[in-house]
Amino acid sequence: TLCNGALVGMVAISGVVDGVENWGAVLIGTIAAVCYVATVLLLDFFHIDDPLEVVPVHLAGGIWGLFATGFFYTARGALFSGAIQ
Repeated sequence: TLCNGALVGMVAISGVVDGVENWGAVLIGTIAAVCYVATVLLLDFFHIDDPLEVVPVHLAGGIWGLFATGFFYTARGALFSGAIQ
């Protein structure tokens, strides 16, 4: 589980790795961990077997990484002043 936690953070940050502040990277990784745990619990609730936890790591981390790029990218992200005109 610890290795999957590191993997989901790397999957989530990979879309915006070149244009994010340090605090943004920490926040992206933290939210990715929450997405990972929520997806594992959701798969357990529906009794879907995923022994390697590929879906929580790559699907949930990738979807969050897609949204994180739109929020945290320093040049044109939604959380920075360049996005509001």
